[in-house]
Amino acid sequence: MSASDDNSLSRKRLQQLMAAARAQGTDDDSQIEAVEHQWHKPNCFSTAQLKKLDNFTRKLGRGISAQFGEFYHNDFDVTVTGISQHFAEEFRKKAAGDEQDFYYLEFSDEKNRWQGLVGITGPTAAEWASKLLGGVSASEDSSIKLSQLEESLLCDVVALIVRVLSDSSVNFNLTSGDFVRGRLPFDLGENQELCRLAFDFKESGSEKTTQAYLLAPCSMLQAVAGHERKKLSFSTEQISSAMLDHVYDMPVAVTARLASGVLTFEELMNLQAGDIVLLDRKVDEPMEVIAGDKTVLCGRPAKSAGRYAVVVTQVCDEN
Repeated sequence: MSASDDNSLSRKRLQQLMAAARAQGTDDDSQIEAVEHQWHKPNCFSTAQLKKLDNFTRKLGRGISAQFGEFYHNDFDVTVTGISQHFAEEFRKKAAGDEQDFYYLEFSDEKNRWQGLVGITGPTAAEWASKLLGGVSASEDSSIKLSQLEESLLCDVVALIVRVLSDSSVNFNLTSGDFVRGRLPFDLGENQELCRLAFDFKESGSEKTTQAYLLAPCSMLQAVAGHERKKLSFSTEQISSAMLDHVYDMPVAVTARLASGVLTFEELMNLQAGDIVLLDRKVDEPMEVIAGDKTVLCGRPAKSAGRYAVVVTQVCDEN
């Protein structure tokens, strides 16, 4: 059988062939490997890119440790406790729930575009502010409201984290903005992808651990992770051509049916070798070539290289 020079496929024939390919399937499910994809979480960074981001975050932690040491005149151990990806909607729910007692300091770039925030717990805020005023360790009660002076001093402390991020090797050029409690100081689309970098702080000579995290758009950290999404544009013709390239490579099982007949059960049981069974087609009628459960071609029987063959005489459209 020779192939046609015309590579185009009608919609009906394409549907027939794809249905036949799906029907064929595979008998060995053990050969199928599937990776579970978490659709409820963004997947902006690959494993390799997350490793680069982890190295950057650890370097960031060392810089924050040095800044806090100078500010408080004591050594601080700042460790990375987690790097995670989220949608903005998830943080709105947290702010309305278990993060109502958090303090947030937002930051932006030189064009005043929102680039992220620093979040700290209520007990952390009280602890950091108390030490600035020379007081003893603060209470664990996060409901205690800080004074205006304490909040002003605390803003300076949290701004140190933003300064370290701004002075990092990628030079973000960031500026600290508003300092608020109990509500997220941004309004992003619910599908905005965000990256959370979490840190633990422990001052030398103290057993108490405080927490803070950086929350920034994933797009902001792509340069750090060595990843930049390319915006590709394809024409309708290019998309169609790519789809057809894949379709042409799909295996489709076909069956050649010479004819068929109907026998009673008694007739079937009485058949012996040498008996003749009459079928429903005349000798000059074409045979069918079936893909899936549809007749796609008609032709006449032949042989080639010692094997049965079909010479195609007609392309059958789906009724």
